[in-house]
Amino acid sequence: MKAFTYFLFVMFYVSGPKFLFAQSQTTSETKFHITWEAPKCTQIPGMKNRITWTTAETVETKIYEVQRSSDGINFKTIGSVTVSSQNFTNYMFEDEHPLPVGYYQICSISSLGKKTYSAKIKAISTGGNIVIRQGYNTTTLLFKDNTPRDIILVNTNGQKISRTTTTLNQHTFHTSALSKGMYLVVIHAEGGSDIQKIMVL
Repeated sequence: MKAFTYFLFVMFYVSGPKFLFAQSQTTSETKFHITWEAPKCTQIPGMKNRITWTTAETVETKIYEVQRSSDGINFKTIGSVTVSSQNFTNYMFEDEHPLPVGYYQICSISSLGKKTYSAKIKAISTGGNIVIRQGYNTTTLLFKDNTPRDIILVNTNGQKISRTTTTLNQHTFHTSALSKGMYLVVIHAEGGSDIQKIMVL
């Protein structure tokens, strides 16, 4: 009887730790998470686009891939940034050959190969005097000079959403409270008027 009891104890002791170890291996893969701030895009000298992003609470992030698309659906990796630490960190990548209309997103890849994606942002270069940078919940108009401008945001029904007069070389709309769809930005300046279309996704 003593020998039989000892044999059962050995079986429980050996099989128990193996079961717990397998369980911890499985759950460790589900703990990967990342807290994003929406990426930002700014134009820098040389007609380059500078993409910046901030992350926090990363777990086992190994590398960040910068991905670009012409339609906001099909993305291709155009570069990568290696993670320097697991702490709250700012990152940057420069697109030296940006598209006239381009979408960007950041892909975080863990050491286990798990991928997590940031929000998409949109960058529009309208060529002349205006550059549009559309982020997760903001749209920024960039101007080449400080000419006084009257900027009016209207919906497709012609209803005025906001109106601003500014001499700054940029103006930002906060679009988080707007309904999804197309809007028109009407810009009146001394040199004439311009109308641009923006999409709230």
